Amino acid sequence: MRTRRAALTAIAGAASLALTLSACGQSGEGGSKEEGGDTKGATIGIAMPTKSSERWIADGKNVVA
Repeated sequence: MRTRRAALTAIAGAASLALTLSACGQSGEGGSKEEGGDTKGATIGIAMPTKSSERWIADGKNVVA
């Protein structure tokens, strides 16, 4: 019973380590290969959590171009 638990713990630890290390690996260059076109007049949206908090209202006013 004790050796079985130790074996299962070791397997779970090895699996966790393998998943963690594989998540950090890089398989490609990433990003888009497309060239950026005309960006004049482009709009970028920003998500603000609420409009009732004074801080977020001030931050929203500061972000507007």
